[in-house]
This record gives sequence, structure tokens and C-alpha cells, in this order.
Amino acid sequence: MRTLVALLACLAASLAASLAAAAPAPFASGPELGKWVTFYYLKPEPARAVEAIAAASRLGLMKDGKSSPSLIGFLSGVMRKEPAVAREAASKLVSLPKAEQPVLALSLWYSGHPDTGKLLAGLARSVPEQKEMYDELSQKAAPQLDQIPLEQGPWVLDALWGNFMATGDERPVLRVMTALPWVDAQGDKAKALAGGAARWSLTSNAVRHPRVLAICKAQVRKQPKEVSVALAEIIRNAEQDLKAKAGAERKDAK
Repeated sequence: MRTLVALLACLAASLAASLAAAAPAPFASGPELGKWVTFYYLKPEPARAVEAIAAASRLGLMKDGKSSPSLIGFLSGVMRKEPAVAREAASKLVSLPKAEQPVLALSLWYSGHPDTGKLLAGLARSVPEQKEMYDELSQKAAPQLDQIPLEQGPWVLDALWGNFMATGDERPVLRVMTALPWVDAQGDKAKALAGGAARWSLTSNAVRHPRVLAICKAQVRKQPKEVSVALAEIIRNAEQDLKAKAGAERKDAK
């Protein structure tokens, strides 16, 4: 009997150790979380979404004006694909610092979750100091991210790329493309800035994501001429960067 008990205890300890080894370690740094977010669509892990929110809060990313739009786009995409994440995130929002709550509230709002109004109304009761914001959001439908005017500022492009990283969908990428002809916009600074940012972001993401490069190549013959010309240049530059990067890696490997 003692032998059996000892054997069972040994098996239990071994199982616990195996489960602990299999469980992913918590996000320890901004770069680690950033890499997980950037390539999430390649290996979705919705079960870690709430953990990622906690890490973003701990690392100060949810009150960082530069990171917030990307996080909003990313989390809204995750919530749209996995509605259960929205309910978990809503329960997490109550414990977030007041300054960080809008990031999660807007992510929920833009996600298009069928229970968005109900969840936000519940949050208005749970977090009375933010009641005005939750009430306002719960009473109106959110626009689709790819319907927000790009002239509103770089935050729209950041949100679109965050959404792509969550979903791998081509819609955010196609939306970014529409700003390409604006690079030479005369007398419209907002459009010119959006056009330049669109060109830079498409090039850098085509280097980082084969999926983006493939979308750009597929659209060259489908888009209007002024977009196609810009896309051809983006593809050329991205492929040159990739070739240079591969050469540098081969040199380092020697």
C-alpha cells in the first residue's frame, strides 16, 4: 500500500512539473510582449489575452500614447475573433488604473462584440467614476476600424496594423493602401502625413510579415494606377531590404 501511495505521489509530482513546464512563462518585458502581439495571428493564443492586458498595464504600455492605438486595434481584433475574451477583459477592466481603462473600453467598443452595450453598461455601474465614458460608448455603435478617416492622424494607421497583427486579415492592409496617393497632397498636411506614414508602414511590415508582402503583390494589378505604382515601389524596397538582411545573416553565420 505504501508503495502504491508513493508511486501515485511520484506520478502527481511528475504531472505537476510537466504542466508547469508546458505553461508559457508570464510576459517579462515590453519586447517579449511586443513580439507576441506582432506575430499573434500566426499562432493565436486567446487564453493569454487577459494575461497580456495585465502585462501591458504592468509595463506602462496602456498609458503610453504611442502604444495605445496599436493595443486598441490588436485587442479589438482578438475580441472579435474570440468573443469570450471580451467578457474576460471586461471583468479585468474594473481592476485597471483609471488612466488605463479607456484603452480596454475602446478595444471592447471597436470589437463589434454583440454584447458590447451590455458589458459597457455593467462597467458603468461597477466603475462609477468612469460612468460618463461607459454610458456614452454603450449608447452608440462603434465604426469599423477600417472606416475611420485616415486623416484623423497616425493613430488610425497604428490601430489598423494592431488589428492586422491580431487577425492576419487583409482588410486593414487594404485600408492603409488607400492613403498611398496622398504623399504628394498639396495644401493638406493631414493627408500628406498619412500618405507618408502609410508608405513607410507598408514597407516595414512587408519586410517583417511575408503575409503583408503577399497582399501587396496580389494587389498591384487590382488597385488604381496611383496606388499600384506606389505598391510596386514598396515591394521593390521591401525585397531589397530582405535580400540585404539575408546577406547579413549569412555573413554572421560564417
